[in-house]
Amino acid sequence: MGWKTVPFNKKITLVGSIILILFLAIILCVVLLPHLLGLTPQIIDDKDMAPLYSNGSVVYVRPQNAEDILVGDVITYYENSGERVKTRRVIAVGDNQEYFYTKADTQTQVESGRIKPRSVIGKPVFQIPYIGALLSKDSFSKMNFLFWSVAICLTAATTWNTIDEFRKKKNCRII
Repeated sequence: MGWKTVPFNKKITLVGSIILILFLAIILCVVLLPHLLGLTPQIIDDKDMAPLYSNGSVVYVRPQNAEDILVGDVITYYENSGERVKTRRVIAVGDNQEYFYTKADTQTQVESGRIKPRSVIGKPVFQIPYIGALLSKDSFSKMNFLFWSVAICLTAATTWNTIDEFRKKKNCRII
């Protein structure tokens, strides 16, 4: 049986399943695989570190000890008791690495407040540009709806095809 003789609904099911599997594989590589390597993905949600880290990029952050952070390093840290994550350049270090002063690359002034070592997630190791726009909370809720809609449609089409095959086999046995 060639591709041209396969019914249209089976083609849709096959193509849709392949697309869904590829989508899940990409998400697995972008989110889960870095965790296995000890990296934490974080989304850049501002333009203040451009062009080094563009808005919507996903940066992968490796945990870093405070004593290993130097002036000029880029760090990712929690702000406002963990409500927001920022990635900024260290421009000054307090006594015994007790705190850090940071600045965005596009700004001329130091950011207000000191960053304590317990707020530091680590240093960005690498990034994937623009994919963070797909993984942001806003986009994720829309993609979640789309994902479940496609999954339900594919499940319904697969169930329909399976029932149809059983009916055909049952009719063949009777004759």
